[in-house]
Amino acid sequence: TLVAGLGFYHDDWQLAAAKTAGHDIKFFFSVDRPFMGTFLAKTHVILGDTPIGWHLLAFAARYAGVIAFFWITSLLWPDRFKLNIMMSVLFAVYPGFLQQVSAAAYSPHLTAFAIALFSIFLSLAALKMPSQVLRWLLLIAAAALALLYISLLEFIIGLEGARLVLMAYLILKEK
Repeated sequence: TLVAGLGFYHDDWQLAAAKTAGHDIKFFFSVDRPFMGTFLAKTHVILGDTPIGWHLLAFAARYAGVIAFFWITSLLWPDRFKLNIMMSVLFAVYPGFLQQVSAAAYSPHLTAFAIALFSIFLSLAALKMPSQVLRWLLLIAAAALALLYISLLEFIIGLEGARLVLMAYLILKEK
C-alpha cells in the first residue's frame, strides 16, 4: 500500500510541463528522442496523470528485465538453477536503481532495458534451436526487438557487445 502514496518526483516534470504548456509530451523529445516521446505519449493515454499507474509500469518493466536475465542465465548455465536464481535476485536489487521512484521519466529506460534483455535471450535461444526455421524466426524477433530498444533508448546500444560475447561463449561452450 506504500506504492499508492508515491507521486511524481525529480525528472517526472515533463508530464506536468507538457500539460501546463499545452503541448503533447512528444514535443519535449521531438529533437533527440522522438520514439521515446511517442512511447510516453501513448503510455500517457493509457495511464493518465495518476502516479500509481506509472509506478506499476516501471515496476513491471524492471521485473520483466529480471525475468529475461534469469532466462539468459538459465540458457548459459542450465545445470545451475540455484546460482541463476541468486544472480537474478541480485540483479533485481543491485544496483539499487535510484530513479525507480521517478517512474514517468524512467519507465522508457526500464522498458528499453527489458526489451534489450529479451532480445539477447532470443538470440541465445536461437543458437540452441535444432530447427533452422525456428532459429531464423527467433533471430528475426531478436533483431526486431533490438531495433525497438535502440529506437527507444540509443545509449544502451553497448548491450550489443554483450550479446556478441554471450553468443560466442555459448557457441564455444557447445563445442
